[in-house]
Amino acid sequence: MFVAAALLLSPVLIPPALPARVASAFLPQQEAGFESLQAELAKRTAARRKAASEAWIAHGPAYMKQPSKGTMAPLLEVAPEVQDPLLKALHQRLDAKPIQVNEVQTLLFLLQQVVDPGGASRLLDALDKLPAANRPDVLRNAVARGNQRTIAAARLYLSDQDPDLREAALESLLLHDRKENLQELADRIDLKQVNPELFSLTLEELTGRELPEDFRLPTSVWETEQKLIRGSLATFLQTHPQEDSETFLIALALDESQSLPQRQRALDAYVVGGNQFRWKAGVRDLERYLKDGNRDKASVAVAWALHHLGERRGRRFLLAGPEEKAKRNPDDWQVQLELGRMQVDVSEFADAYRTFKRTFDSIDNTPIARRLQPLDYLYASRAAAGSGHRREAGDWLSATNLSRQELAPYRDLPEYADYLKRDPFSRLFPAPAE
Repeated sequence: MFVAAALLLSPVLIPPALPARVASAFLPQQEAGFESLQAELAKRTAARRKAASEAWIAHGPAYMKQPSKGTMAPLLEVAPEVQDPLLKALHQRLDAKPIQVNEVQTLLFLLQQVVDPGGASRLLDALDKLPAANRPDVLRNAVARGNQRTIAAARLYLSDQDPDLREAALESLLLHDRKENLQELADRIDLKQVNPELFSLTLEELTGRELPEDFRLPTSVWETEQKLIRGSLATFLQTHPQEDSETFLIALALDESQSLPQRQRALDAYVVGGNQFRWKAGVRDLERYLKDGNRDKASVAVAWALHHLGERRGRRFLLAGPEEKAKRNPDDWQVQLELGRMQVDVSEFADAYRTFKRTFDSIDNTPIARRLQPLDYLYASRAAAGSGHRREAGDWLSATNLSRQELAPYRDLPEYADYLKRDPFSRLFPAPAE
């Protein structure tokens, strides 16, 4: 409706080329329409506020007595207007002597579910009156739900005497302030002054934020020993790589005291940021880790990282086990197909094609052939496509008997790029818009 009001007032509805006497004929109608719209909006707003006030009178006592999903539900139905009686009730409690802390916290819990930008600003204005324990959470909530006025006001707390308020202001502003302010905020980060759990959550959320191209966390963060923060830093670096993080990531990836998921996050981040690491000292450390004879789950993850970075040692490590097993079991068709799948996964398509072709020929016209799975044919098709054997690639893709929707995830694999306009690939793969 606000859009409609703006359109009614817009001068583009009266072309400047019209004579003044013609244009003036529109004005009374415009003014009347605007006044009518204003009256209708005021009427509806008043009705919503009245409904919220009545809901608070009817259901507020039950909620205050026993806060729960059930007692909260009828009040949530009249959000955000219910924030008005809630804020009034909050100020009444804050002005009482002594303050009933439990009641204040009960009101704050509901308020933080229902405030709109206007309510967030009013809530922030009351921050200094609140019990100290509640101020950081209220500040975070107000910034998250507020407008630029609220965000600007929250910046005052970056220098507050209360360290918890300073942290709440810094972390919430990192998530919601204007992009051009983020580097100045990042420069304030001091891991000695933060709650590891809360800061880790901030880093996780910051992963999804658009940051300035030259955004950099302070170099001091790479020295942290906090496991939670180290893991969140690795997650952050998967989206926002930084050239000075190489030593941190490699140390985390090769630290045997860390969990495998933690080490995997570090390796993933290292692969993403690989182009930024000038000297690639980390690559040598990863290669040395494999050369020392490590053959655990972490070493497989290290090998995959090296492979994705284009390093031959990673590919050789991944192939070594399946190749040795295939040599020991030349007549085991399942072992041979395992080797073929690994050869495809590391893009050794010519070798993979020979492995699949030899194995399929060996079991052709035998009962074993009926035990082949769609995935076996799919890998064989990829091997054939990647090595330039278009006919077998098409035949084996057809043999999967997978639907177009089931094959959709494989359409954009690079090995199929040259064949998509040709039959049977054009028939088996869905079009991009499908």
